[in-house]
Amino acid sequence: MSALGGIYPQRDRKVRDGTKLVRIEAADRQADEQMDDQMDDLGGAATADGLTGETIPAATGSLPDWDLPGRWVDERPEAEIVARPNAARRLLALTEMSWYEHLADLVRGLGSPAFGPSLVAALRHVVMFDHMVIFAYRGDARPRCLFDTFTPEERLIFVTLYQEGPYLLDPFFHACRAGRLPALFRMRELAPDRFYQSEYFRSYYSKTGLAEEVGIFLPLHGGLMVAISLMRAGATGAFSDHDLARLRIVEPTIRAMAQRHWSNLARDWRADDAGSRPGKLDLDSLLKSAFAGDGRPRLTRRESEIASLVLRGHSSESIGRLLGVSPGTIKIHRKNIYRKLKISSQAEMFSIFLDALPDSYLG
Repeated sequence: MSALGGIYPQRDRKVRDGTKLVRIEAADRQADEQMDDQMDDLGGAATADGLTGETIPAATGSLPDWDLPGRWVDERPEAEIVARPNAARRLLALTEMSWYEHLADLVRGLGSPAFGPSLVAALRHVVMFDHMVIFAYRGDARPRCLFDTFTPEERLIFVTLYQEGPYLLDPFFHACRAGRLPALFRMRELAPDRFYQSEYFRSYYSKTGLAEEVGIFLPLHGGLMVAISLMRAGATGAFSDHDLARLRIVEPTIRAMAQRHWSNLARDWRADDAGSRPGKLDLDSLLKSAFAGDGRPRLTRRESEIASLVLRGHSSESIGRLLGVSPGTIKIHRKNIYRKLKISSQAEMFSIFLDALPDSYLG
């Protein structure tokens, strides 16, 4: 079975032949059923197309009128296609051949600036996305942008502003900080229960205009973690379960390639730190010092911890589960925090957080 065989089920398809669409029937029904079983194991629909995500009707039903330049193309006359029993299988092989061409480009790009664009092309062969950004994380240190596909205007929001401090509230950052095992996650799988109602989301994340973000997480030497973020804009819509199934098939290969490409990143990071100011913040220490300013009573260690979790988007119930106390106890702590800080909303707390970011850090 080929690397992507499980995501290209053989069904009747229309294939462009000159200016005419012709039907090619799947040659091997037994192989077709085996592929359907594999798709079921992956949690995807056996009739979903691996390239477009569209539903493919059963062999006895009607066919969608596809017109996809460069895909499912066969230059042979229709009579020859129909006469050859394995035509569909060969057509499938040609489609998969382009995936191996992308892998070859990735290998050739290892250790060079060509790797990033080759990675974008390879992943776009698997799923559609609008943006890709790759950040490297080391503890609480300011993350490094290794590659992105943004315009200068987009980069200001997605990279520059993010690196100035909001990353400290980002679920992807906290997943890397916790050393999550190599895996693929949706943002909503990692986000706290009130993340989408948090002030961080309203004040920063909503500016990105994203419908969804999916991250491929991988460890590097020296305690570094890398997050490859695939993003879809609001007009595009979220990733489907079938998109995630396809990404999980190729994720081990992408992870191995990325680990090889950035194998010396920890060494380079240490060398850069030796010659410049280290970009490092600690969220808990930052909040503790911020909330003690302007004559405010100093927060206790537990109150600072709770304030941090509130800013990240946790509800009182979620914080209670994390700290092993009742939601009622957390609500009492939150009232005390608001009283000491002389505030009445999470927006004011977020403002204090932003004001606490040192100017030297922001550059």
